[in-house]
Order: sequence, then structure tokens, then C-alpha cells
Amino acid sequence: MEVIGRPRRINNIGEVSQEEAEIYTRNSELNINRQEIPIGTVVYYIKKHGHEWRVDFGTVEEHYTSEICIQLYDFADTRLINGVPSNEFVTPTKWKKLPKGWSYNTKLFECSDIELPAIAKTLSLSKTDDILTAIKEGILVKVQNIDYCHFCTEIDSKKGWRIIRQYPMTEHHPEYKSFIPCELFRTYEEAQKMIDIHQAELKRQANLSDLEWSIEQIDKVIDRWAITYDISTEEKAKCRERIMCIDKLENVETRVSGGMVQWKYEDKKRWMTVEY
Repeated sequence: MEVIGRPRRINNIGEVSQEEAEIYTRNSELNINRQEIPIGTVVYYIKKHGHEWRVDFGTVEEHYTSEICIQLYDFADTRLINGVPSNEFVTPTKWKKLPKGWSYNTKLFECSDIELPAIAKTLSLSKTDDILTAIKEGILVKVQNIDYCHFCTEIDSKKGWRIIRQYPMTEHHPEYKSFIPCELFRTYEEAQKMIDIHQAELKRQANLSDLEWSIEQIDKVIDRWAITYDISTEEKAKCRERIMCIDKLENVETRVSGGMVQWKYEDKKRWMTVEY
């Protein structure tokens, strides 16, 4: 079963398996049963972090015709700069003389953290009710209400030093995200299951021999060729049979070009059309 009208790549997870497709199909019902996820409802989604995937969350902000917009949250800023809450600390500070014995390793200001409310230790982001409690208690805050600045020192040979705020251009903190309904999950467990399925597939691939891996990639190209150009089952089988006769198949690459399947050895440059 496939999710109709949806590419076979969702949230960078890769090609959708039968089990994944069934989950996404169930999720697509959220688009119909909007009363089940009114504005303010906690929902989960899959987010890529480096080379790994993790489950993240937000609350429904608005329903569109075919997508759902969610509000993103982060932990409240608990930093204290010289004992002053970060949101109250005024920058830039006045220029000051560098302290005696100063070196580039000298600490010029103190940065500590306010202790979170005791209830924070009992809450879990895998539970929707706990997330709502954390939002109510101010433990989780809307991203747009957080100052993500870095407190740094600016040193000048003529003026001395001062504390400033910096905002690295490489850091991005989106406030909202929109998803098609099938990409959202009502529970943490449902979202985590998708990641587990994906990880299991990666482990399966890792255990393949070079030959098995190469054949899988060849079959994908042949399948794409057959679907794109409405190739008959008989022609498709003949093409595959011809490729399977090539020596050193584990070193073979294939592609679709000009409506034909082509192949070459990975260390060569010339592509050859498969004749069958």
C-alpha cells in the first residue's frame, strides 16, 4: 500500500516500506478528522539531527487545506550572567579595564544557570500531557520568545573590554513548521517506531554482501525505468537477465538515460546501453 500522491521519500527517511506506508496512511486520516487534533494539541514528528533521526514535537498552530502548521518549542533560557537573568542583562556593557594578570584564558564574566522548577524532573517529553504541563509552567517556551544569543567578550587595545551579544549566522531557530498530515504522529511511540523501522533497514543493508547490494541497486534502476516508460514485465525481465550475466556484477553501476538502461563498471567512465 502506498500513500497516494506522496513521493516515496519522507523526512529524509528514505524509500517507504510496506509497514511505513501503512502507518503514514493511518496518519493521513488526521487531515480528515481535524477535530481529533484541534489547535494546541501536541503532535510529534521525525527530525534529522546530523546523521541520525530523532523524535521532536510541537503544538498545532493552524490547519491549512493540505498541511498542518505547528508551533515549535525549546527549553526556557535559564542563563545567569553575573547573577542577572539573561533576558534582563543589558548589552553591550560599559568598557572596562582588563584585570591585572589578564591573559586570553582569563574569565571576565560568570555564566551560570537558574535551577528549573522541581516538577521538571518528573516530566517526560515522550508524554503529551507532560509537554503541556512544561509549557504551562514555563519550562518549555515558544521559540520566538527565546533569545539564542551567545554572550561573549569584546576586547579592544584602546578601550578595554565589554560583554556583548552575538548571533552566529550558522544557527537557525525556526518558529513554525508545516507538515502534510501523514508526517505527524499523535504519540511519541508511533514516531519512534518509524525511526526503528528505518534503523532496522540500515542494519539489513549493512549485512548485505557487495554483490547483494549491487543487485538491489540495479533492481531499483530497472524498476524506475519500467515505471517511467511503461515497460512490459517481459521486457523488464529480459533487461534484468542480461545485466545479471555481466562479470563482476558487484562493481557494476546502472542508470536510465534516453529511455534506456545503461551500465558501467564503477572505476570506468564509459556508459553502455543494455542490449537484450
